[in-house]
Amino acid sequence: MAVGPDDQPELWARVRAAAEVAGQRPPDELYLDAEANAGVASARNFIRPKIFDGLAGMVHLHLAQAGHATPDIAWSGRPRLALPEEWEKGMDDALDAAVADTCDTAPLRSLLASSDSVRA
Repeated sequence: MAVGPDDQPELWARVRAAAEVAGQRPPDELYLDAEANAGVASARNFIRPKIFDGLAGMVHLHLAQAGHATPDIAWSGRPRLALPEEWEKGMDDALDAAVADTCDTAPLRSLLASSDSVRA
């Protein structure tokens, strides 16, 4: 069944927000499949951490390129990028907002924009 923006504005808002964060053009059409209804809630709980981790990786790379991250390699634990404390908190809050049920990408875009302005 085809679903237009007037039929499901919240669904379209989430799809558009996800496309924006991914740097992609949103789809022209959305279709719902009655067969998939049973898995929607569990799928959301499964995919949210994956999206959070993927976005976190992209943000870490962006901040490393901007000079805000340093390698943190130790004998114990996994290698990672160390960010200043204010960036870590800001990033977690921004990523939480981006993957929330009511998606808000503004904090993430603001974080990335502020890293560009500091570097320049």
